[in-house]
Order: sequence, then structure tokens, then C-alpha cells
Amino acid sequence: MLAKEQKARAKEFVEKWSGKNDEKEHCQLFWIDLLQDVFGIKNVSEYISFEDKVKLGHTSFIDARIKSAKVLIEQKSGSVDLRSAAKQSDGTLLTPYQQAKRYASELPVSEHPRWIVCCNFKSFLVYDMDALGKEPEEILLADLPKEYNRLNFLLNETKVNLQREMDISIQAGELVGKIYDALFKEFPDKNSIVTHRSINTLCVRLVFCLYAEDSGIFGHDMFSNYVNSFHADNVDLGLKELFKILNTKEESRSPLLKDKLKCFPYVNGGLFDDGKLDEDSILIPPFSEETKKVLVEECGFGFDWSGISPTIFGAVFESTLNPETRRNGGMHYTSIENIHKVIDPLFLGGLNEEFESLVSKKGLSRKSKREALEKFRDKISKLKFLDPACGSGNFLTESFMSLRRLENKVLRELQDGSRQMELGGEFSPVKVSIHQFFGIEINDFAATVAMTALWIAECQMLQETEDILGEALDFLPLKNYANIVLGNALKIDWKTLNANESLGGIFADAEKSEDEIHYDYIMGNPPFVGYSLQSKGQKEDVASIMPKGIKNVDYVALWYYKAARLIQNTATRCAFVSTNSICQGEQVTAVWKHLFEELGITIDFAYRTFRWDSESTQKAHVHCVIVGFSMGEAALGKAALGEAASSPLNLKTSSSGGEAASPKRIFDGEKVEFADNINAYLLNAPNVWIDKRTTPLCDVPQFVRGCQPTDDGNLILMNEEKEQYLKNEPQAEKFLRPFMMGKDFIDRKPRWCFWLVEANPSDLRKCHSLLGRIENVRKFRQSSTKPATQKKAETPTLFDEIREPQSDYVALPTVSSEGRRYIPIDFLPKEVIPGNKIYFLQGATLYHFGVLVSSVHMAWMRAVCGRLEMRYNYSNTIVYNNFPWPGKAALGEAASRRLNNNSTPGEATSSPLNLKTSSSGGDAASPNYLEKSAEIKVKQANLPHWEQDGTTCFVTFRLADAMPQEKLDEWRAEKELWLKRNPDPWDMETEIIYHERFGEQINRYLDSNYGSCVLQEPQIRKIVEDSLAHFDGERYRLFAFVVMPNHVHVLFTPMPGNTISDILHTWKSFTAHSINKALELSGPLWQKEYWDRYIRNERQFERTVDYIIDNNPELAKIGEAALGEAASRRLNSKNTGEAASRRLNNNSTSEEATSSPFNLKTSSSGGDAASPISRTAQAILDARALYPDSSLADLYDETTMPVELRNAHEANDRAVMQAYGFDPKMTESEIVAELFKMYEELSGGKGLGISN
Repeated sequence: MLAKEQKARAKEFVEKWSGKNDEKEHCQLFWIDLLQDVFGIKNVSEYISFEDKVKLGHTSFIDARIKSAKVLIEQKSGSVDLRSAAKQSDGTLLTPYQQAKRYASELPVSEHPRWIVCCNFKSFLVYDMDALGKEPEEILLADLPKEYNRLNFLLNETKVNLQREMDISIQAGELVGKIYDALFKEFPDKNSIVTHRSINTLCVRLVFCLYAEDSGIFGHDMFSNYVNSFHADNVDLGLKELFKILNTKEESRSPLLKDKLKCFPYVNGGLFDDGKLDEDSILIPPFSEETKKVLVEECGFGFDWSGISPTIFGAVFESTLNPETRRNGGMHYTSIENIHKVIDPLFLGGLNEEFESLVSKKGLSRKSKREALEKFRDKISKLKFLDPACGSGNFLTESFMSLRRLENKVLRELQDGSRQMELGGEFSPVKVSIHQFFGIEINDFAATVAMTALWIAECQMLQETEDILGEALDFLPLKNYANIVLGNALKIDWKTLNANESLGGIFADAEKSEDEIHYDYIMGNPPFVGYSLQSKGQKEDVASIMPKGIKNVDYVALWYYKAARLIQNTATRCAFVSTNSICQGEQVTAVWKHLFEELGITIDFAYRTFRWDSESTQKAHVHCVIVGFSMGEAALGKAALGEAASSPLNLKTSSSGGEAASPKRIFDGEKVEFADNINAYLLNAPNVWIDKRTTPLCDVPQFVRGCQPTDDGNLILMNEEKEQYLKNEPQAEKFLRPFMMGKDFIDRKPRWCFWLVEANPSDLRKCHSLLGRIENVRKFRQSSTKPATQKKAETPTLFDEIREPQSDYVALPTVSSEGRRYIPIDFLPKEVIPGNKIYFLQGATLYHFGVLVSSVHMAWMRAVCGRLEMRYNYSNTIVYNNFPWPGKAALGEAASRRLNNNSTPGEATSSPLNLKTSSSGGDAASPNYLEKSAEIKVKQANLPHWEQDGTTCFVTFRLADAMPQEKLDEWRAEKELWLKRNPDPWDMETEIIYHERFGEQINRYLDSNYGSCVLQEPQIRKIVEDSLAHFDGERYRLFAFVVMPNHVHVLFTPMPGNTISDILHTWKSFTAHSINKALELSGPLWQKEYWDRYIRNERQFERTVDYIIDNNPELAKIGEAALGEAASRRLNSKNTGEAASRRLNNNSTSEEATSSPFNLKTSSSGGDAASPISRTAQAILDARALYPDSSLADLYDETTMPVELRNAHEANDRAVMQAYGFDPKMTESEIVAELFKMYEELSGGKGLGISN
């Protein structure tokens, strides 16, 4: 902000706030306006804080604080005298200043203010705490327009100056864009190499001249006045003449030179030298009036270039490049803050610490201190830096300026308080030079910008040195060290920097080095290009540099390999910004294993994934990591012998007098973690390599990728397409199955597919439209370039890859948003065909589901999975198959115990009743499963009821007060809405959907133990148990039941002539009479309705038995036939359920599980952990069921996630953490580190349940 503008804003502020004086109402707005409007602070709400708590004898509040500027503010109303004491709440008399000091004394020492400001809206009293006893300065509000600068201490100058530089640099870049566009219009051939080289070179030269006239290199406005003296038609000739003069030494110029040219100094450095290029290689087009106006008025007189940041401006300058060129080059431009994330831990932090240590060292004589400081200055002037993908020179420029600022600090110390330094001897005022900084860049314009940015940086730093020394230093002529070479860094010898291409422009006459260069630090931001996006030439680079057999890596990995080979047997330190994909998924092993094990590198520091914001005019947001690496301790002996300089941050003196590595550090947001080892996943954990596995590491079901159509959309229908299609070919309906890809699954919007496995050809020939689709599939596959797909053209009726679920399954989308804490996972019925963007897990239990949806599994997934952009890209072979399941869960503690003993079903049963179901076989002892072909009678009431003679069923009936009325109302309303949307007549599938949906839903609603729960009393429970057992073998065959506090679950088969409703009536009538009599009650005991479900198959029967047991293992009554059918076989399987194990081993708990056996499956593994996890997993599904119309995307959005679901997940996370034995306070990185250790044990054969 210019002084004139700031003065005007201060005047507006005074006019706005004069007469307003209420502390409570106006305090915050007053200070926000002051900082934002007068001082130009952006994000002011983050800059100043209000009402910070402070503990005295009671809790008090600091009116305002600016922590970064060390300012504490005590605000008073306009009527308060700022110098007078007032009575406080504790009775003491304090002035506002004393009150503020009392607050300050309770703050941590590091937060004590340098400045205390007392304000009453009319004046500011400013106390400098470094000048105690001195009278405060007073600034009146009325005088602010002329005295605003006296409040500059409110600013954190470092941040404010940085923001100011950034704003100016971005404005400068926009002006360059205008010049570029204006000049580009004047070139007739806009696609020629000469045009682009000419305009790029011309822009660089113009920018240097504009900077030079504002920074003192030229006279003030000298260049603008010169250009303005020409008519537009002659500007090109004037510039040609000027550029020639700027490249000519004063003694070689004509004595007849015009005055307006004579005043320009000799610049040199190659900037204005066309070198060995042909005379017409650099063209300057004729200027129009518009082009001249842009250059002179907007860029010259209208803008001050002296304040630009060379670091930022270099990147912004490149906004003049063609966007397509920028994208193809894979370049991402870099902010100063992000550059320091690389250079501070790499070298700058350590050098600053070393300097501070020298300055603060006690007992040194003046001479010894000066010698130590000069030695330090010599050291930093000999360091050499390489950026092998330097772009516009951001890293080189900022590193140079940082090193020069450090040298200037040394010069201030050497000055020792006097204005004039004692130079004496061979004192050199500046030792740090751009000669120490080397770069490689493939784009000629970017390389030119980089060299120019370094010159501008050199000028700015020299001006700072002049201020310190109090004398003028020569900047011109420029020196060209040829340290930035043009070419492909992957084909250039980094030791000599001899380019493989001819250099032009400012590099034309540069001398090439034949000597090898030793670099102390290699750094930069190489291009990120995924393998699938790489050009043919880039893939050739990959093949030439990566170890044999490794090719599917990001392009950035090649810089790691070039650097690692270069630094062998040296103490050179490296750090690169990289796409985070090289530290995730399959690339980890491909990129890092050879680097670690063959080349011997070690990671010294790392930044985990963060968003890298560029400072170009159009910001590019990419997600990056930073990896700092070296040869580690193995190279320290070389460093000690002087073969390489090394950062004191990375090396420290050991007790033995040698060098030892400093603590490794991992940066994660605002957190810094000190690490014993940093592995390739950027975790404080052992070096492990998670390779693809075809089978799970632990003994758990296989996670399988869904079916791939490869059909060009011909076998898939949207819901609307399906309805339209069936109007024309209703006979094809039997071929349609629900179908889901990942997005369909997350949105809960299935599509439909033609599933023609085992389809009768004669039926297909009756579907003419379908035959057309099949023919389209055949043609599409034939046109493929892949032989395997062409082969599949022979079977166009079938999906390319068929993996049809044989049972209900757990589904997980392959790709999902990184913004979700949990990947949405759910159970799906086997009728739904999963597409190839879904993984599905058959045989999954609630236990498996609970672990998969847990924060532990999500942490593992985030650490090892690949990414699409930033979205999670789940892999069964990398993530799931390598996942270490908790404890003995992979084998299952229950199964493990059974493998080590010879318990039998008869010994194991916990039922105290002698249920009359035989275990010797025969129809009476076996369950009879639902037959869809047989008649089903449907009885409609509040709940749907089915009747099929002699079919085994599962029934739940409940006490009358077991459900809140509001839940009943909610359920009924939902059912009515569903019925409206699905009017009669129904087919069989709709009947099933209706029965399952509303039977299961009300079961979940009712499963929360509302009401009096009289059945929990033992004598009352026994009445029900005796009643259930009374007619066993006469009217029905009992398999299992459990009496819970307010409901009863029964699994049984009605015998011929007995219906479910009749049997339920007998149970309810007898028990109601007996219980009411025992409790001296009257009125209805049971709900009129009951919930029933026919058993379809053996698997569902087993799950139902487990479900009854899991409700309460101590109370569950299991007949021998249930054991024979469900448990006996599982005794001989290593996947025996934990619930059955508890039953067989009599070590069950009394907690009730609320899981349903129909959508949801009880655990088959996990030991004692399984039951708690099964219950918490069920609670997640129950919470979801409360929002049946919400998609998984809605439910798992961090903003809209329901409280019930969030709480359920947190409970599940605790249960899973407990199963692993993890401390609940562990961070995600600590969890993953422990999982890596488990993985090491399991994959090494030391743990349980390892797949061979």
C-alpha cells in the first residue's frame, strides 16, 4: 500500500470511529477495521485474537492480542481515563496498563508481550516493555492520518513484508502478461521458434530495465523516459539501440553517443548479448500505441518494480508461457513459505542455529569472536547448491537470498555497533555469491528467467549490505557464471553440468566446466508426471534410469535415482518436493526399495501429504510430500575428512569427537515428530515393503474385485432405461439383475445389467433388442487393441470378467473421496452384481465388517493405498491382503482353542432344557427351508406375515411397552409411503423386499430394551422358557430360543396342522395370564403383533442360531439339532464362529448383542474381541437404518454425518483399538507404525494365521 493511499485510509478510519466509544460493542470492530483498512492486513481474524482466557484468582479475558507481533491490548470505553486507576472485581485499584501487565504475567514466558497498548477510542497509550520506566507514547485518534506509522509495531513485519512482496510480484506478473500479449499480437508468424524465443527474451530484458530504473541500478524512470521519447513506430529501433549500448563497455562506446543513451551503464552478463546467434534470431516487432502505453504508462511510470520478490516473481513471470507448455512440462510453481519447508530443515535452520550459537557464546574476546564469525562466513561462501529442475529459479533464488541475509547478519555483528566497519586487511564485504548456485532447466525461457531472478536478488541483497556498511558497492556489470544450463536434467552429467544441447540467449558465451562439481545440497521441485501420462520420451527416460524391471513410477522418481547415485560416499544432503503417490500404494516398493537397499540412502526428514499452493497467477493446487535424504551415518566419515561440507542441522558432534546424525523429523501439518527411522511411507516405523499379495496375510475371506463388463454400456441400463426397455421386451425381465459400480454403491442408486450366464439361447432369440445389444458388445470387443479383449468377443453375452457372488457380501468402492473419515462399506444381497469398481467379501461377518469400517483399517488404508489425484484408490492386493488383523483374530481365538482340544457338541451345549428335537437325523430333526415354488400365504397386518406349511421360521415377540409410540408412528409413515410407491399387484421379489425391509426395520427399532423389561426377572423369564418348551415335539420342533428383558427370539419348525399364528397365540396367552398373576398386574402384556421370518437356507439357519446366542450366551437355549446342523460342522473348521465357541466353552458374557442375522452376520473370527466388535458394527448399521433415504455419500459427509452414526463409529473404533491392544490416545501415524510391526511379524512367519 502506497503512503498516499494509507494516509487516505487512516483519514476514513478516523471519520468512521470518531464519537464511538463503547468497549463491549465496538472493541473488536475497531481493531479489525484498523488492521484491515489502515494497515492492509489480510485474514485479520487469524491475525488478532479477542477474549483470550487468563487465570487470575478467577477467569478473566484479555481484550485483544496480536501474538505474532507480541502486542497485548487493553481496550476501555471512551469515558475512561487511561492513566487513572479503577477498582477491579477483586477490590484492587489498577490502571489499564497495570491491568494489562497482570494479564501478561500469567501468560507463558514465550508469549509475553513486547508492546502493551491501552486505548479508549480517542487515544492510544503505547508501552514498550523493553524500555520499562519510560513514559508511554501517545497517539491521538485524530492525528492518525499523519502518525499512523507510529503504530507500525502492530505489524509482524516479516509476514507483512512477505505479503506485500507477494502482492507486488503478482501484480508485476500480470503486467508482464499484458506486455507479452501486446507484443505477441505484432508478430506475423505466431507459431515459429524465432517468435517465441524473441518475445521471451524481449520480456526478460524489458523487466530488467523496469526493475533497474526503480531500484537505483539506472537513474529514476530513466528507461521509461527513454522509451517515451520515441513515437510508437520507432520504439523497436530505440530498444535495439539501447540493448546494444547496455552490452557495450563505456570505454568502447562512440564519443558521439546521444545523451539519452550515454547515461545508461554497461550491464553485461549476457542479458543483452545475442552472442553467436544470427542477427535476426532475436526480433523486436514494431510497437503500436497501445503496446507503448502498456510498457510506459502501466509498467513504467505506473508501477514500482523495486519491491518485487525475485523468488515469487520468477514463478509468476512464467504465467506468460503458453498454459499447454506449462502443463506438458509438469511444472508447479512454489511459494516462499513452501520453499522454506525444503531449505529450512535441509540446511538453513542449522546454519542459523550455528550463527546464533556463535553470537551468544560467552567468554570470547572481540578478536576471537571476529575470527569465528569470519570463519563461519567463509564456510557459507563455499557451500554449493544444485536444483536439477530449477524452472524459474525459485529454490535457487530464495536459497541465495537466505544465505546472503545470513551473511548480512554476520556483517552486523562484525560492525560491532559502529556505523562504519573497520575493514582493514583483505576484508571482502560480500563473499556469498550466485556463483555457488547451479541449476538445470529444460525450458529456455524459464532458464533465462531464473538467471535474471538471481541477478535481481543479488542487487537487492547488495543494497541491504550497503545499508549495513554505510558505503556504496558496485553491482554492475553483471557476471554470467553459466551455472544454469539448458537441457534435460536426466541426460545431463550433474557433476560437470555439461549440457547436451547448444545454449542460446544469455548462455551463448558462457564457459562450460570440465571440472567435477561437488554439491553440498541438492534440492528442488522436479516435474510430476504419472506413468500413464508420460510421453514416449519420458518413458524412455524411465527405462534408462530406473533399475531393470521397474517402470510404473512417477517421473519425479528419476530425480531421486540420479541424486542417489551422485551422492554415493559423500555427505551431500538432498530434498525434493514430490507427488505424494511415490509414498503410497504400489509405487513405494517400486521407487524406494532399491534406493534403500541397493543405494543405501536414508530419509533425514519428511513432510507428509499437504496441499502445495503455487504463486502463479492461476494457482495450481497439488498434493505433495517433501523428502529429505542422504547417505546417512555411512557417509559421515567422509564429511569429517573434509570431502563434503554438511549442515550442522543434519550433523552434530558426537561424544567421541566425530559426527553423528541429528534426530530425524517428520512434519505433519503443525506437528513435528522426532523419529528413530523414517520409512518410505513417511512413518516412524521399520522399513517395510508392502507388495502385492494374491491371498490375505491373515486367515480371513478373500476380497474380490467385481465383474467387469467391457461392453461399451450395452449390457448396463439406468433405471429409466430399464423401464422403457421392458415396455418393448417384457420377456427379457428375467435376465435383468441389479448392478452397482462404486458411485452407484455410494449413492445407493443401483443400475441394472443383463446377466446372461446360462441363458437359454432360444429365450435370447426372442429378445430382438437385446440381440442388437449383444452384437454391439461383440463389435466393441473386436475393435479393442488388446488380444484378451478380442478373444472375449466370442462370448458377447457374458461380462468380460465374471465373479458372481454366491452369498450376501460386504461391498467396498475401489475409489472414494479423501474428504471422508471412513470409506463407505455396506452389506449387499447376492442378487446385486458388483461391478469392477467394487470389491466384495463373501462370508463376511459383523466382525469383519466392524474391523474394516474402523479407524485402524482406515489408517492402514490411508498409509499404503494408492491415490487417484487425492481420492483413495483401494486395492485388495495391497491394502486388504496385507492388513494385519487384531491379535489372534485372523485364525480366531475360539477356533484356535478348539483346534487344541477335543470338545464335542454334546459336551458343549449350554442349554439346561432337554429340548425334544432329536440329533439323530431324520426330517423331524432337520430344519425345513423356504421353497419359493411352494404356496406362500400372506397375512397383512401392521406387520407382514407369511405362512408356508412346515417351514422353519424365526420369530420375535415383545412386551406391550417395548416400543415408543413416536417410533411406531415413524415406521408406519414410512411403510405407508413405500406402499404408495409400490402398489399391488406385487411379484415374488417385491414381496420379499417388503417382508425383509419392514420386518427387519421394526426389529431394529424395537431392539433397544425400552419399557418395564419384566422378563429380566429370573422367575418371570422361567415362565416363558417353560411355556416355549412345553409343546416341543408335539406342535413344533424347537431349535433355539432366548428370552431377553423385553422380547423373545425363537427358532422353530411348526408341525403339520399348526400355524405360526396359532403357536404364538398359545405362548402369549399362557404366559400373559401367568406373568400378570405373578406380578399382580392386568391388561395386555404382549404386543399384538410379532415379527417372523422364514429360513431360506442352511447358512441363514446357522446365522440365526449364532444371533440367538449372541443376544445373551448365558441365557440362550440351543437344541442338539441346532448344534448338529450349525455348530458341529463348524467345530471341524478353522473358521468356527466365536459365538459358537463361547457356547461350547462356557465362557460367555451376559451383554446383549443387537445384531440381526439377516442383513448382518455374526463373527467367525477374532477371539474375545469379536463379540464387542460385532455389537458395535451392528450399531453402525442400526444408525444408518434410521436414515433409509440417505445415500452413503450423505451419511459419510463430514458436514452432514448424523450424530448417531458418528457415535456408533467412535464406539466401534474403541472396540477395534481394544482388540489390537492399542492405547486409545494413539495418533494415526502411531497406529500405522504398530501395524507395520505386526505386518513384519506376520509376513516373516512369526505370527498367527499367515497365508502360505
